[in-house]
Amino acid sequence: MELVIQKHSSGCGIACVAMITSIAYETIVDNYRTHFPNDKSFRTDLGDIMKLLKMHGVSLGHRKKFKNWNAVPDFALMYTKYKKEGGVLRWHWIVFKREGGKETVYDPAKHLKNNIRNPKAVSPKYYHAILIDK
Repeated sequence: MELVIQKHSSGCGIACVAMITSIAYETIVDNYRTHFPNDKSFRTDLGDIMKLLKMHGVSLGHRKKFKNWNAVPDFALMYTKYKKEGGVLRWHWIVFKREGGKETVYDPAKHLKNNIRNPKAVSPKYYHAILIDK
């Protein structure tokens, strides 16, 4: 999987969809604008991400509370950095991938020096298995 850095301050969900689907960030932005023409923030909730993924043959499993890394499936979308803004819960989206025994977190945040991270460096709250529809 290739890392995609978000280009908008609230574009982490769009960047995660781009990583998961291996489709350019700009194409996912165009998909987002098609479904949400009046939203210029690019802030995504779970429903938005699911809609964007479905357009490209990907779905998500049920939300699971994070307990430990061994319980996380090999490919997962994760929620981190929960905070309340104006009474609404917000979070940051990241992607987890386990391949050949190696565990990696792909964090699209543009302010990081290293966006490919060791899972122990992040504290997810929930995750969804990523399911490639066939």
